[in-house]
Amino acid sequence: MADDLAIWTVCRFPTDFPNQFTARKSTIQTGTVEVSSEVIVADTLAQIRAQMEHMGLTRLPRDPADDPVIVEAWI
Repeated sequence: MADDLAIWTVCRFPTDFPNQFTARKSTIQTGTVEVSSEVIVADTLAQIRAQMEHMGLTRLPRDPADDPVIVEAWI
């Protein structure tokens, strides 16, 4: 929907991809978060960032309260 906010969360070595970086898409609408099945997997953080930049997204730094595997987010 037009009112949805898509956010991609970049993780370093999550349990389901222990030797790779991932970017997982979530959608936020009216305070509800829905995690999508969309995931991008890459060997390096630079590869993930290149894909996020190619989609025209903007990087948000990691919040200190985030889970340690989270590197950053993109909107």
